[in-house]
Amino acid sequence: MIIAPKPLERYLEVKKWDKGYLVVEAKYSINLHAIEEYIDLVPTLEELAIDPDTFCSQIEHVELAHV
Repeated sequence: MIIAPKPLERYLEVKKWDKGYLVVEAKYSINLHAIEEYIDLVPTLEELAIDPDTFCSQIEHVELAHV
């Protein structure tokens, strides 16, 4: 189970999507400025018994809603 850190306020922007790998800008309450983070969804998909290649190949674009 993946749980976001408590000081995470929100994700501000998805900078890159690459077959299950995300580069995002995140805002934390403990930092004045946003920081770049890297999220690898492949291990989570595998843990859920979802084939990452099949699942991620169907996704063309990733964006945030309600920012």
